[in-house]
Amino acid sequence: MVENPEECSSLVADSNDNTKTKVRGGYTCCVPGCYSNSKKHTKLSFHKFPLDDALRRKWTNEIKRKDFVPNEHHKVCSLHFRNGKKMGSTDVPVIFPLLPKPTFRKPPKQRSAPLTTTKSATLKSAVVSHSSGPEVETAKTTEVLISELKQEIAELKLQLQAMPVEKFGLDRFAGNDDDIRFYTGFPSYSIFCSFYSFLGPAVTNLNYWGSDFKADRSTGTDKCGPSRKVQPIDELILVLYRLRCNALEKDIGDRLGLHPSSISRIVATWINFLFFKLKQLPIWASRQMVDDEMPACFKTHYPKTRVIIDCTEIFVQMPSSFRAQSQTYSQYKSHNTAKGLVGISPNGLVTFISHLYGGHISDKTIIASCGLIELLEAGDVVMADKGFDIQDLLIGKKVILNITPFLRERDQLSLEEEAETRHIASVRIHVERVIQRIKNYRILQGVIPLSLHDQLDHIWFICCMLTNFLPALVE
Repeated sequence: MVENPEECSSLVADSNDNTKTKVRGGYTCCVPGCYSNSKKHTKLSFHKFPLDDALRRKWTNEIKRKDFVPNEHHKVCSLHFRNGKKMGSTDVPVIFPLLPKPTFRKPPKQRSAPLTTTKSATLKSAVVSHSSGPEVETAKTTEVLISELKQEIAELKLQLQAMPVEKFGLDRFAGNDDDIRFYTGFPSYSIFCSFYSFLGPAVTNLNYWGSDFKADRSTGTDKCGPSRKVQPIDELILVLYRLRCNALEKDIGDRLGLHPSSISRIVATWINFLFFKLKQLPIWASRQMVDDEMPACFKTHYPKTRVIIDCTEIFVQMPSSFRAQSQTYSQYKSHNTAKGLVGISPNGLVTFISHLYGGHISDKTIIASCGLIELLEAGDVVMADKGFDIQDLLIGKKVILNITPFLRERDQLSLEEEAETRHIASVRIHVERVIQRIKNYRILQGVIPLSLHDQLDHIWFICCMLTNFLPALVE
């Protein structure tokens, strides 16, 4: 199991002391005779000792390490658990097939010993010098010992090959809501499965982006291009992982054993598919629906509120074209950006998503061209920040704009205006909280490279839509 025991012994603490098992190359399993390392053996998982005293003693008793007091740095690899993985919080390591740590020492020097020329004599001398048993051991016993060791090594290799390997996908995260929430953004495993069911059978017939192969009817599928190496639901997970964690394609490819170019084609295909699928959902809430779901904080002061709007900007890489640089440069952010408008209902659901515009454009111009005004009805109230001076655009639809009062060449606001400003700010803050949810998809947090500019509008729309699968923001 150890290719260079001398190097390993210089990095790993002795099995009978309580020193840390964290080495320069990662974590090393603290079980005596095990040299599993978290950096070299990436397919293994490493588990800390439990905090519960009774369960902690069970672990320590099973490991059988003399005078051992585990600390926060000691870890046990998954090879010592049943089926090669830790199944639950109460699981205890019970598999210890590994050999004890070998010791290496030089044979004692002999003053005058005749040189042996035969291979068998050299082997016998080495075995006798390292033997912990009697001083003289017959060649037959040595051969039996070597044969037994070889057989045990072969059996351990077979056990290692038979251990199941957890791949990056649904089988690994099924039933674990924390992992589903971290890697996909969905609040639970059941909601993620419901979303996958909503996508329908079309997921099995997707044509990879850039594919020019004809469909193979003999396989019973209309999918074009090369054969699928990853299941559709696992492809969805890797695409959401790309959006949620801004994972690099090389990182995803290493997890799945695919080339980064294959990951790029899968992501591009699914981004377009998800965009057109989610685009079919009618998210604009009717007046009756808004009234039925109106939170108490709005019913008291702003019962006619239909939508709360705000703009946000996403950093993009500077284009090579001077005209594009001018259109995307934001004076407010001092960077090239893409700007989008988000509208939410009073209960916090995203009900309007605009296209992305160059960061140089004004908020008022976005309102005039994004199509929001056409959706409003007479008597509706639009709540916005005071930077949205759009009353002239709404007056023709008999829509009221609710923004914080202006000073208008006065020294200070009146008491009534100050109270109104606080009330508006206390409820308008919800649109900023929704935008924060959207940007929890970390692909929108960094600088979008030029390679993603063509897909940025679709990515923006998908991230906005996926926030509606989270729990209600305002009760």
